[in-house]
Amino acid sequence: SLPKIPAGIMILGPVPALVYKVRNRYRWKVLLKGRSVKELHNLAIELSNFVDPRISVSIDVDPVGFF
Repeated sequence: SLPKIPAGIMILGPVPALVYKVRNRYRWKVLLKGRSVKELHNLAIELSNFVDPRISVSIDVDPVGFF
């Protein structure tokens, strides 16, 4: 099951990435918003561990031009 989402954290997405398909691979984005860096970091790690291992996950801290 999905990890518990701490109070005060918003999950936006998933939405298709601006460049949606690269080399026959599809790309999606999810944005986590909250005030506690530690909680955001822990949730990002938990969510990436939840995803099927055949799916590549990358975490960008302080993304510029996300949407």
